[in-house]
Amino acid sequence: LERGATLADFVELDKIQDATLKGKVLEKAGTPDFKNAMKSTLEDERRKALMERWISEADAFAERIKTVNHAAMKYVRAYSVYGCRENSRKTSVERPEDAGERKYYYIADPAYLYLYREIKDEDKAKADAQAAAETETKALAEAARKAREAELGEITKRHFALRKEFVTECPLASASFPAIMLYAAETLTAMDARTSRRPECNLQLMSELLGMDSGIDFENTSRESVRKSLLQPELGEKPHSGARLLLCAVYSMNDDPKNGYYVSEWNAQAGVWETPHVANEGLDRLYALLTDLGYEMSEEEKRMRDGTHSVFKKEDGTHEQNEN
Repeated sequence: LERGATLADFVELDKIQDATLKGKVLEKAGTPDFKNAMKSTLEDERRKALMERWISEADAFAERIKTVNHAAMKYVRAYSVYGCRENSRKTSVERPEDAGERKYYYIADPAYLYLYREIKDEDKAKADAQAAAETETKALAEAARKAREAELGEITKRHFALRKEFVTECPLASASFPAIMLYAAETLTAMDARTSRRPECNLQLMSELLGMDSGIDFENTSRESVRKSLLQPELGEKPHSGARLLLCAVYSMNDDPKNGYYVSEWNAQAGVWETPHVANEGLDRLYALLTDLGYEMSEEEKRMRDGTHSVFKKEDGTHEQNEN
């Protein structure tokens, strides 16, 4: 409470099931890291529950192992808890049709479940063992890359939610207007490095920030119709100052759930896709504005900005950076 925690923070803590994790997040209450820690911990619990269900499903037809015998087992597929959403695609470990005729095995850790099947032709298995191991290595590397990219996407989306929430709720004093005006000027003269085009206002995001319940189908309505609808004064739940209107407008031109500090690119020399850390001057400018308005970056946001987050680490312990 001395740090500034509120009763609402303690209500939020009840969403966390694990007492130990709840205690760790409690230590962040009243600090800029609290909201991010809450979102991150809830995601961790969701992923843990998903892995426990996968293990239960795999146990129904497969044997859990610690190491793989490449001469007798063939890689089938990998399941990753990162980027796996219940409502977006199927996320169950289904029993294979030949599970009664062939043995299946699996390895599970907090992030992945790897499924293997028995190779019956031992002579052929020995001859193909090296090729199978190489194929598996490539498949596992690609699975790890996809999981890493999904994890980066989740972190980036979570940090966008923190910024959006701040813009929606932050009180603005009259002294805030010059900083917002300067940012607006920079926005109107800057080129978006991610899209190589001028920024364009996301009208749906802007209406959400201003508390407008317009009921507009933004994707299937002409821009002119949207414009006329948003200009109706009765749509707003409350009056807004000029500073808030300007802030919501320019913020809606510069932020989205994919606005982050990484890129997916093809490494032609290595023949692989990579997701290195990259600088993002536009997001840096946005953070600078929000900080001027009272926003406090969490430590995770700072590590993503600086490229020191663990998700950017290579196997040798160094951090992967984009040379450009």
